[in-house]
Amino acid sequence: DENAPITIVVFSDYFCGHCQTYKSTVDRIITDYVNTGKARLEHRLLGNLGANSIRYTQLTECALAQGNATTAWEAMDLLFNYATTRRLNASDAGRELATALQLNYSRLLECTSTADQYQIDGQIADGAQVTGTPAIRVRFAGDELSALQLISPQYRSGGVDYNVLARIIEDANN
Repeated sequence: DENAPITIVVFSDYFCGHCQTYKSTVDRIITDYVNTGKARLEHRLLGNLGANSIRYTQLTECALAQGNATTAWEAMDLLFNYATTRRLNASDAGRELATALQLNYSRLLECTSTADQYQIDGQIADGAQVTGTPAIRVRFAGDELSALQLISPQYRSGGVDYNVLARIIEDANN
């Protein structure tokens, strides 16, 4: 819901083990708060862990270019799965992704040569003083992207406990 009073911004990398573990918390926030209109969620993908990491972020951007927002979220779920359980390299992941989402594989690959959202997300992360992944920041309705807020110093990097996020979201809705 674009009118939700709070946006949770998640910075992660597909190949970050902590991000892979934290994905279940993100999924729970989506189910409990995003799907009910109480919060928005932005997933900012950082390609910090090598060439496959960068290519996975580019595949996400290019899946969105061929589809819609739902396609991008489906791509993220699949790519986290590929990185976590199947350890697919970027080429194999691209083929699998194109097949699973019924995307044009040639167009997907062509798009990755210019996909640069991971660089923009990296700049946003730098501005938000993200020092590791996963990292969570918040902003409130009407705030600019540059107004990302740290929840508390203890959460400079690393996932924020579900109960802490739930309380912040509930407070924003009251």
